[in-house]
Amino acid sequence: MKVIVDRNICLVCFVHNLANWHLSCTPSFAAYWSNLPSLMSTEEKTTLDHLTRLFKDYFDQNDEVWIRELFVANQKATIPAENLPYFDIFLPRFNFFYEKQKENMLVVSRYLGGLEDKFLPQLLQTRLFYGFDEGAEVLAYVTLSANANKQASGMLLEMKEQKRYFVVMEYGDYHLSDDNWTIDNVYLHEIAHVFQCSKVFKRMVEKASKNMGREDSLKKMGISPKDMLTEIIHASLWGECGYMSRLIYGDKLNDGLDQSGDVYKSTIESIAMAIQPMVAEYLNQRKEIDRQFVEAVVRAWNPTP
Repeated sequence: MKVIVDRNICLVCFVHNLANWHLSCTPSFAAYWSNLPSLMSTEEKTTLDHLTRLFKDYFDQNDEVWIRELFVANQKATIPAENLPYFDIFLPRFNFFYEKQKENMLVVSRYLGGLEDKFLPQLLQTRLFYGFDEGAEVLAYVTLSANANKQASGMLLEMKEQKRYFVVMEYGDYHLSDDNWTIDNVYLHEIAHVFQCSKVFKRMVEKASKNMGREDSLKKMGISPKDMLTEIIHASLWGECGYMSRLIYGDKLNDGLDQSGDVYKSTIESIAMAIQPMVAEYLNQRKEIDRQFVEAVVRAWNPTP
């Protein structure tokens, strides 16, 4: 798979993180970027407030982050003209980091481009588990980060109507070494998310998520019951405690990225660990996910009376 470095996508992801408005943002990025090459100006702060409202309004209406808007035209990412002046205000700050990471992003993108073939058997097994038998166009992008070897992030953006998917890897300053299991694991997690777009899987999750409790916790984390259920299931396959990841990386996962204080991720991982025996059974027997599996995850989520 070709992995791309697109300047406009880097810019929007940069501001998205700088606003630190959503659970997909990495707070440590905002903390670092807001202080270099100088402290945030009054103009930047005011503009960031405006863009944060744009991001939140779009998310409320579309249940998707605004970054997705860059892909709608099915061409090279273009920031809509009416919003471009707001992003231009952050160009000096953005350029400071982009110029430092640009060459490294190209190195990282070439490395990631070879991972899909390397782990094809595991990805095919995941595809079978989700019952994904549809065609899909998947593109991947590398964007800016801050100290990615300790703290980084990835996300999947979906365009349902066009069956197009975009993996964003915020690993611009990641230092490749002889063992890059941390970035491998995140990339495989995000790529495999595409298989959850199976129509059958989505219908099962939609129905089962109506029985998800702990509404106050979900609201506080800013995530819907459906999305939480979806992420828990996937984390049980790929991630710091995922069954597939454990088979590949073993005890290395115990020394994963620093997620201390991240209630969202720690909550997901605690449930994902609890359903590991069931995950192992389905994968070892090459069973496709079914209603019984999804309902069992909901029971693991709901606290015992």
